[in-house]
Amino acid sequence: MKSRWIAQLFIVCFIIGLFVLAMNYNSYVLIKFSSQLFEMDLPEGVHVIEKYKVKGKLNGNGNGFFCLYFS
Repeated sequence: MKSRWIAQLFIVCFIIGLFVLAMNYNSYVLIKFSSQLFEMDLPEGVHVIEKYKVKGKLNGNGNGFFCLYFS
């Protein structure tokens, strides 16, 4: 009975660990992408309004859609 409880605990910890790993990997990809984006040479007449890195949902209706606006 005790070994079954330990196995269930291991499975739960493994699943939670996968979620934590996915969030950390997503953060790493965001930092890498934003660093490359900030280092790009911009065309003439383009002005950067703000530069910032934020992990998580910024705003919107919560569907996780990410969009870059250029004008």
